[in-house]
Order: sequence, then C-alpha cells, then structure tokens
Amino acid sequence: MKISVIIPVFNTEKYLSRCIDSILNQGFDDFELLLIDDGSTDGSGAICDTYAARDSRVQVFHKENSGASSARNLGLDNAVGDWVTFVDSDDYVLDDFLSYSIEEDADLCVQNWKYANGEVKEWYEPRIVKNKDCQLFLKENVHTDMFRTAWCSFFRRKILIDNGIRFDSRFKLGEDTLFVVDYYRFVKSIQIMGGSCYIYNRQENWDNKYSLSFCEAIGYLDAFMDRYDLLPFESIKLLGFMFTFFKMRIDMGTPHVGLKWVVSKPVLRYKKKQLPYRGMKFRAKYYLSKLVSVFVND
Repeated sequence: MKISVIIPVFNTEKYLSRCIDSILNQGFDDFELLLIDDGSTDGSGAICDTYAARDSRVQVFHKENSGASSARNLGLDNAVGDWVTFVDSDDYVLDDFLSYSIEEDADLCVQNWKYANGEVKEWYEPRIVKNKDCQLFLKENVHTDMFRTAWCSFFRRKILIDNGIRFDSRFKLGEDTLFVVDYYRFVKSIQIMGGSCYIYNRQENWDNKYSLSFCEAIGYLDAFMDRYDLLPFESIKLLGFMFTFFKMRIDMGTPHVGLKWVVSKPVLRYKKKQLPYRGMKFRAKYYLSKLVSVFVND
C-alpha cells in the first residue's frame, strides 16, 4: 500500500524544511512525496530541489503561480499511490502520521489534528463507520473542521480517478471543502484513526488574507450549492457554517451589498433548504426575498 503525499508550496521558506523533514522522518516508508512549487519568489523552490537531490522519494514540480488548487491538481496528475494525502507547506506532521494501518475496505481515513500550540481541535475516538451509518455520520459531522478540509485525511486514489475529482482552481478560499464534498458522494466506509498527528500552523494574518469581493463569495457559494445538492444526505449545520463564513469575508458596509446578499441565488437556495425546519415568519421573509430578487437580479 503506497501513499502519495502532496504538498503545494508557495513562499513558505520559513517553515518548509520543517514540513518536509516531518514527512521524510516517518516510520512508514512506502510513500512518495510530491512537492509542487507554485511559482515561489523566495527560496522555497531551491529548498525543494535540495531535498529531491538527496532523497529518491521526493519529486519536485515547478510551475507558474496559479494557486493551491492548481498545485494540488498537478500533484494528483503525477501521484501513483493507492492513497493520497495533502499537507500544507507551513504545517507539519508527527512521526506516526503515515504509520496507522488502513482498513482494506475503507474509502476515507481521517486523523484528528491540533494547533502548533498543542490545542486539539477535534477529537474522535478510533472507529470504523460503514454503509448507512457512514452517511449518518457525515450528516452529523461534515460541518466540523476535520471533515471540511483536505488535510489530515487520506483519499483512495481510485475513487478520485474514476470520478474525475479535482480541486476547483477558480477559487482561492474553501476549495478544499468543494473537493471533499465531491468525494463524500462516493464514500461508503470511513476509518477514524487514533492520535492527532497533523499539526496546523495557523498564521496570525489569516482573516485579513482571505477577504473576498461580493462576486467572489457568491460565485463560490453557487458552486458549493451545486455540489451540496448531489450529496446523499442533508446537513443544515454545514450550510449554516459555509454561508456564515463567506458572509463574514465580504465588506457588508458597501451600499446595497446587504440587500444583494439576501436576494442572491445561492442564499435563496440555502434559505429554501431551511424552510422545513423554520416557522411561518421565516417562510414569509423567504418568499418576500424571492420576490425582491426578481427586481434586483434582473
């Protein structure tokens, strides 16, 4: 069982060696490490080349800068492992990250993770979830950080290939959620591994880095809803998180943006999903917003 570890790299020379070393120091040895240099302008590309020159498990691909999604897709195009996992170049993993035994019939394997300061973000006990229980489990947990992100998870490459699952390079934020939502359509068995071996090094300027225009946020949410509608389960918790999160990325102080948000196509789609769970006052607001959208959007 070979594992492909894909790391998109862009201007992270401060953290990159720690990240790469944490992979190469694994007790498990049957893996390949694909470093995708996404047009770095610092010393990151040279660091990648140095590791490739001294370790045959490391492959480096240099490309023009076009975002993490494009970099990960290049990694997927060149991966040969039975399983694929992603690590961000400013994060790192503990020595047992690749050592856990993967069940033969698992479609997805997920580890707990923690911040670099030691705080455990999610905690799930080791278990196997299958068939109908699998969809119920995803319904109840897909809104959590562990199941919205591509890192700390292991994906069966055959499922990715057979279903053409790739990262959507149109978006700079939330692209990993689109990826995993696409993947969950085909998951019939989930293995929760023990431990918290993925270390997330969240940067201090994270919120400022990912501000969005109104059109960017609405375009993403429309794409998200298209994928969500294909899932074999409903998760109002996931919808609520995604729409709240992307609303917070927009400057709502601009004139008319608040109204445009309320009557936008993806928000109305989200509100419609809520109707069975809400009272008459909410329903009245929904139908009023739908009526106003005809004038605002046309």
